[in-house]
Amino acid sequence: MKKYSKKTIIREDLINKLGECPIVIRYIYDRKTLIIPIGLTIKPDSWDSDECYPIQSKTPNFRFIYKEITSKEDEVESKINHFLNQFGQYPTTKELKNILNNTDPIKPKVHRNQSVSGLFNEFIEISKKEEKLSSNTIKVFKSCYLHFLEFEKNVNQSFTIEDINKDMMIQFQSYLWRLNLQNSSINKYLKYLKSFINKHLIDRRNLEINPSFMSLKSSFEDKKEKFDVLSENEVEQLKHLVYPRENDNKIEEGIKEEVIELNEREKLIGRMFLFQCFTGLSFSDLLQISYFNIHFPQLDNVKKIKDIYHNIEGQNVDEKDKLKEGCVIAFERQKTKIPCLIPLFGTTIELVLLQYFTMLNNDFDSWEIIRLNNTEKERIDSLKQILLKFKKRYDANKNTPIELFPKVSNQNYNREIKEIFKKINLNNTQKIKLNNLKENVIVKTKWEMITSHTARRTYITLNIHKGLGIDTIMRTTGHKNFETLRVYIKQSQQSVYDEFSRVIQN
Repeated sequence: MKKYSKKTIIREDLINKLGECPIVIRYIYDRKTLIIPIGLTIKPDSWDSDECYPIQSKTPNFRFIYKEITSKEDEVESKINHFLNQFGQYPTTKELKNILNNTDPIKPKVHRNQSVSGLFNEFIEISKKEEKLSSNTIKVFKSCYLHFLEFEKNVNQSFTIEDINKDMMIQFQSYLWRLNLQNSSINKYLKYLKSFINKHLIDRRNLEINPSFMSLKSSFEDKKEKFDVLSENEVEQLKHLVYPRENDNKIEEGIKEEVIELNEREKLIGRMFLFQCFTGLSFSDLLQISYFNIHFPQLDNVKKIKDIYHNIEGQNVDEKDKLKEGCVIAFERQKTKIPCLIPLFGTTIELVLLQYFTMLNNDFDSWEIIRLNNTEKERIDSLKQILLKFKKRYDANKNTPIELFPKVSNQNYNREIKEIFKKINLNNTQKIKLNNLKENVIVKTKWEMITSHTARRTYITLNIHKGLGIDTIMRTTGHKNFETLRVYIKQSQQSVYDEFSRVIQN
């Protein structure tokens, strides 16, 4: 966008009989100049050309002149900004002259071959200056703009205003799908692209654009068939691969027998995903869990336990009602600020043990003995001892990381999880039809559709199939009502049959 120059000066070439010069505002745009008279005169030696204001000690009517100058400057600046907000660019000298003379401004010429991406960037820059949109909103617009630029490179086409139609939107949508973005993310970017077109091109630029694409949304042909839940066998297969050593070489029934090798980074990411599958933690909550969130109710002070249960249950709990043994994770959800309490058993305790063993640089052989040979109670006792050692290290060195798992971006996490399940060969496929258009059918394998959210869905679905109560699950996941939980549940035909069989036979 072209910039303008505005400065208050005196016209020394137009000095009058009293030796005074007119005070004017000089506006320069696109190498053209507009002189805006203020209606005041002043002697040259009373004017500060650097500050562009009269010198108070040499100007008898200083206050009046100063007030008139600032008033006119504010008026001109206001007219310029109003034009910018209305048309998306600064006024030409002719347009500003018409505005100041109270005539209709000449609408800026908009060519139909102007670049969409260029206008999109222009809109973002204007939005930053106006400060009418939040920084987060502008960030999403910027992200959408960058995706659109990459989309243009991908299809080898620079889209113009003339090209804005439903076909362009469908192409952009298909491109986003090929990036393996979630349905919600695709809809978000479609929404922001349409918002830019509405706000900047239609409302501000007064362009006539066919609105047929405005109702376009990204959707699956049949959401019930979306691959978003792992089976018990698939969870067990991952479990078999993510430990640093496997002393027992037994392959459980239903697990593929081919040898699959994971590197240490993949094992770590796999353990994080597995922990989600057994706890139902969202990705953001997974990263905040530290040893401060791990409690042994029989050892913790009564007040802490009562506070935990008060928040979870919504009622006071007597000392006799608190857990007498066991281990729990108590935390507040990042997204909803709802307090949650998750009991730790079996695999979850193993994973916590392993992570803190790793951070303490303990020998994995010792960990193997604990994992394979000890009872649940002995494992909990081992965890107590490990956390006690960790606390001593933390107290001695406050720079010691306290989180259970290392920080990783959600994008990288999802990408690495996909690669792990690609190695596991989750290659069953699903046809996905975009917007019910036959020409926009794509095929995806199951591993391509796995994200961090898959683990949370798996936790909810598998535990419901096992008979865990809805209220119990909601307490661990932080859902307020069943309607929000219901969308996570995937009911297979086999599970429906098994459920009926169990009830009828009883």
